[in-house]
Amino acid sequence: MTSRKLLKGVAYNLAQWCLSRNNDYHGYWAVGQLYEFSKENEANKVVVNVLKETVVPSGNKFRELCENHLDLLNKISSGYGVESELLKEVIVEYAFEVPYAPEFHYFGSALGGEPSMCRVLITSNNGNKYCAEIGCNVWTHNPKRESSR
Repeated sequence: MTSRKLLKGVAYNLAQWCLSRNNDYHGYWAVGQLYEFSKENEANKVVVNVLKETVVPSGNKFRELCENHLDLLNKISSGYGVESELLKEVIVEYAFEVPYAPEFHYFGSALGGEPSMCRVLITSNNGNKYCAEIGCNVWTHNPKRESSR
């Protein structure tokens, strides 16, 4: 049986991907679209329950994005040799317009945008929690400024 300690690495890798430019949704950076969605819903965060494939604030707009998160979670977990039975809950929380923190936002601050955070919380089948948190700066989604893939 795989060690549950590996779930910390799974959480970190998933968080890194969530804020990376590879997190693509319909040809554009997903984080910018989630930021726009949060503003439309007057919320400062968007929460994705990866295993249940749900998004809060609710809506079907990001159904495929939930599937992408689940696919990636499965790839990362299998890369670590982690069986899916060890995962009780996997939450990805995108928080926007957070206070500036140099350890998370310094390198992107010259590019502008608002500070944001991504927090991945994995709960194992025995109730232990594993968390990873990273940050970046984000602009709201604007197809006129962005190039589509």
